[in-house]
Amino acid sequence: FDSEVVPSSLGPIAAILRVAKTANEWLYLCRFYAYDRAHYDDPSSSGRGVRQFKTALLLRLEKDEEPSRLARRERSDAREMQRFYQNYYDKHVRASEADHQDRASLAKAYQTAGILFDVLTSVTRQDGAEVDSEVLFLFVVYVLAK
Repeated sequence: FDSEVVPSSLGPIAAILRVAKTANEWLYLCRFYAYDRAHYDDPSSSGRGVRQFKTALLLRLEKDEEPSRLARRERSDAREMQRFYQNYYDKHVRASEADHQDRASLAKAYQTAGILFDVLTSVTRQDGAEVDSEVLFLFVVYVLAK
């Protein structure tokens, strides 16, 4: 499912879908967040191409639900998301921070971390859980670094 098919009225969702493509473990949950966000941004699907986009995304989610569930390591989506966020932050953000020469990689890592945190908080809220304090600390560090 490609971020290029996002209707112009749902522009911010394209970034979520681009991140989803880079985060295979999170692909389903990122797409689910994108669908949720599209529904929130245009609940009546009145924008040009929004109804078709939401229908196609929903069909893709239905197709990917079972394989995604089977691939998870943790028992809940919230735990899976927190584990993934911590791994992403350690591998990409901290590595880019250590390489003071590559500002573009650091900016991209920060942007991706921000979107992943949005997905994480959404999934955690839906599971009725709370974001782990260590993950919140990483996000605060991210916000302060911006």
